[in-house]
Amino acid sequence: MRLAKWVLVGILCLGLCSCSLLPVEQEYTVKPVIKNYNVSNYALSYVLFGDVQKTEVLTCRYVSVSTESLAFRIGGEYIGGIYVSKGDMVKKGDLLAELEVNGLKRSLAGVEEEITSLELSIERTGERMNLAVATAARIDAVTGRDTASSVREQYASEIKRYEDSLSIARMRRDEYTEQIAKSQLRAGIDGAVTYVRNVSEGQRSVEGETFISLADAGNSVFYTDTVNYDMLPTGDIVEIYVNKEYLEAEVVSAESLGFREEFNNKGAKRIYFRALTPNASLETGDRGTLTITLEEAKDTLYIPIKALNEVDGRYFVYQCDEKGLKVMTDVVPGITTNKYAEIRSGLSEGDNVITG
Repeated sequence: MRLAKWVLVGILCLGLCSCSLLPVEQEYTVKPVIKNYNVSNYALSYVLFGDVQKTEVLTCRYVSVSTESLAFRIGGEYIGGIYVSKGDMVKKGDLLAELEVNGLKRSLAGVEEEITSLELSIERTGERMNLAVATAARIDAVTGRDTASSVREQYASEIKRYEDSLSIARMRRDEYTEQIAKSQLRAGIDGAVTYVRNVSEGQRSVEGETFISLADAGNSVFYTDTVNYDMLPTGDIVEIYVNKEYLEAEVVSAESLGFREEFNNKGAKRIYFRALTPNASLETGDRGTLTITLEEAKDTLYIPIKALNEVDGRYFVYQCDEKGLKVMTDVVPGITTNKYAEIRSGLSEGDNVITG
């Protein structure tokens, strides 16, 4: 009985083992790997043809070399008139402002008339004296008397009274003139009005307080400091951009302005520019810019400066080949600026270069 049981177990085991040898369909438990190609996207530019300039932008400051401040010499008087505004151009001697001087002017006009009248009286009295003396002399020649001397003395006494009155009148005229001069502000230089005090109606003067300021436009200049001072020889005409316009100016020496030649600790020299046409709108401290050309190449190849690379004195650019691969190309650069680089060899117009 036991023997039969073990025989049956053996047969079943053989049957199971024989089943694993039969052909079956293959199954994949892991998915196939697909290769992912990551192609880089480069920022490209191209080799261009044209002109390249290397420039320097200089900041220029405006300063009035010669100025004048005007103040009334009389205080407590009403302001009579202001005849200029800030920015006006004036000539030496021009009347700019005055106190209330109508009374003084009327007095001056009156004394001027008096002086004219006295001068005329002296002239006419002298003529009458000459005529009377001549007549008396002819009579004296006949009568043997000496009346001509007394006639001369009589007229001379009259002339003396006129001359005394004239002297007094002239003294009064000088007094009125001085008082008016103290009450007026006149330009002492040719220049531009840079300041006019604001006054309200009925306001009185303050002795010694600046009322009007002038700047000598002919001696007012711009100045800048640059190590490239050789590019700005004396006599050159430049254009300074200031107050939204270009102003022509001439390069002038420091000596011509009464200054010493100056260099700073970086080797930069101070250069001065005098405007060819006075500009009344400029004030001390105004700033402008001047662009000078340091180097220039015409009809040349150039690329963006960020495309140019340098390692140990070797210059090169990166390009994309036909397969989209990044390749290195040696070049010989020329003028370089903060934006562009001239290329003297190694590239052709229209070639691509990688900029990023």
